[in-house]
Amino acid sequence: MTRDQGDLTQLPCPGEQLQIDDTYTFIADDVLNNRPKDGHFGLLMSKTMQTISVLTEGFTSTNKLISLTRETCNEITQNTGQTCLDIMTKFDEGKHLSHREMHFLSTNRGHYYSAVSQHANDDSRSQLKAVSHEIIQQDNMVEIQKFRTINDCFYCGTSHPMQCSSSCSTRLLNCPTSPDIAVQGGKTSMIVGILSLLSLPWTVVDHCANLGMYDEVWHSVALDDMHGEADPTLSCYGRALGKRLALFSTEEVPFLCEFNFEKMRVFPHCSFLKTALSFLRIIRTYQKNYGKPILTMMSWPVFQKTHCANDIRFLKLQYEKHTAVFEILASLLGVPFIDFIVLRKVSIGSNTFEWMKSAFWQNEAVYNRNMQPTLELHRRIANSLHFCLAFFDEGSIPDYVFEISDEELGENWE
Repeated sequence: MTRDQGDLTQLPCPGEQLQIDDTYTFIADDVLNNRPKDGHFGLLMSKTMQTISVLTEGFTSTNKLISLTRETCNEITQNTGQTCLDIMTKFDEGKHLSHREMHFLSTNRGHYYSAVSQHANDDSRSQLKAVSHEIIQQDNMVEIQKFRTINDCFYCGTSHPMQCSSSCSTRLLNCPTSPDIAVQGGKTSMIVGILSLLSLPWTVVDHCANLGMYDEVWHSVALDDMHGEADPTLSCYGRALGKRLALFSTEEVPFLCEFNFEKMRVFPHCSFLKTALSFLRIIRTYQKNYGKPILTMMSWPVFQKTHCANDIRFLKLQYEKHTAVFEILASLLGVPFIDFIVLRKVSIGSNTFEWMKSAFWQNEAVYNRNMQPTLELHRRIANSLHFCLAFFDEGSIPDYVFEISDEELGENWE
């Protein structure tokens, strides 16, 4: 049988037909044009965990993982975060979003907030300046004041301008509130600390709710299943976090959740990779049904009185390497990570200088001789909180958008 001579329509080859089916229908001025549809409802968790398993040699090594660049991470996640940023840019310019654009942004909000957090980290790190060890010693830039002086503040035990002593008396009073107690209205964010952020600066009490957890819940943060979607109810930490999220179910606010780096360092039997992945997957699961960002950060190292300069440098090097791995894992899973910079950062490749925010920090110790946080550390924490949360005040996905076009209604996204 021959084809009808009157029908001269060229039939597409199977490859061309597949490409048409697997990409979005063309709509003028639409961000999703020519993009594959397979990530519309979020990247498959099983596929992402399989990729991470290969990169970490079965969750046992970080050597390949730490060498990944941001561009490589974006390729693995199909540039989902950048696509969401482009959609939000279109919204900020006052343009109407298509139905599929808004749906894509909603189902991939974790990758969007992850992309925003990367911009926040870039801005924060751009404030760092290299300071040589000679200058640090010359100007007596100590982070831990181990000895008493005649000018020490009565309240925090470190030397600083005495007009701040009244603030020092309240520096340790903003401690966690039980989630069983109703949180007062007017809070614009919630901090779930577990070590470094258990006590927050008094200056943030009006807008940050402190609902931190004590470390008893941390012992069961790890999940046994490392391949499928995480079930937060199987973890004590997951259940505790869910209880706190429920407090803001009607009026959502950004969350900042702290990962306990010290526990991973002190207890060798705790696998950093598996615990970090469990923690991030719990956050990822909750983020799917929570409109505002759920941010993550790592607690900074805990120093002891007996630590010398080499000990402190070794701890900071450990921290920098683990932070790099944690940030890469968060990027691959679509979880926003904030590099919370409140201590001088050591250079992994050089022992002659350190990084610090010299334009923003006072030349004062951040710990006293009893290893208690000082007013200066709380200043830095408050500034970092204001800085990172400001990004998400402006960059959160709005509850209301302009009228959505319906040109693609009925299009199959699966």
